[in-house]
Amino acid sequence: MTLRILLSTLSLVALSTSSVWARNSQILDYSKEASATGEQASDWSGFVAAGAIYLPEYDGSEDYQAIPALAGQVNKGNYYLALRGLQAMANVVDSSQFNAGPMLQFRFGRDGEGIDNTAIAALRPVDDAVEFGGFASWIERGLWHQGDNLELTAELLQDVANGHGGYLGEVGATYFTPVTQRLRYSVNGFLNYQSQDYMDSYFTVDADNAARSGIRTHDAQAGFNSFSIGNQLFYSFDANWGLMGLVNYTRFIADAASSPIIEDNGTPDQFLSVLAVTYRF
Repeated sequence: MTLRILLSTLSLVALSTSSVWARNSQILDYSKEASATGEQASDWSGFVAAGAIYLPEYDGSEDYQAIPALAGQVNKGNYYLALRGLQAMANVVDSSQFNAGPMLQFRFGRDGEGIDNTAIAALRPVDDAVEFGGFASWIERGLWHQGDNLELTAELLQDVANGHGGYLGEVGATYFTPVTQRLRYSVNGFLNYQSQDYMDSYFTVDADNAARSGIRTHDAQAGFNSFSIGNQLFYSFDANWGLMGLVNYTRFIADAASSPIIEDNGTPDQFLSVLAVTYRF
């Protein structure tokens, strides 16, 4: 049961890096390590986590906000059900190396409420979206020493509620390693693809939006318009309680970065940080 770090509320739907927590798949999961070393692993396991997350107000924003962060996951053998704020996913493959299954995510639109930038707040509202799709991951263990692993992942989500009306794809890799008996570390890199409908909703500025906001027009095209790099530490106080911290950097590129929403009224450099208390069972 690959564990994808699941702390989020609005963060996972406010940023195009909506799978930030999903990219650190092993850092709370001791059961797979036990089975890999021949120890007896419990058939049922899981975790809950609560803390705070600090993130931009919207994609490309220079202004940040702090909000609560909640998550949880239940595992049975290699199967799992994960709830991470406004995203849910399930692994339906009985394998310790290959995971795949459905994903469902709610993404808030952009309606101007709570946005400090007056030009961006004046843009035509983007409706909320419900995104449905799937994920797949492959894990290689013991690359350089016992306990480390490399996970390759891919995700695809399509809006099914006529919010932005588009789809998003993501590919990347996460490397995980124990540092000491109590301290664990992971690092990841991901590349994100946004469809034309998604780009039109969030980064294109047509004549109507230009008139509303006073910013220049821009025709944003589909493509790989962002990438991210993340670092995460998890410290275990005992067999159940722990503390986790994460820092993630996202860079908007290509037509997203050249949109006046980012280039003239924001920044392509986006940061996200989390501190959370965890309980494993």
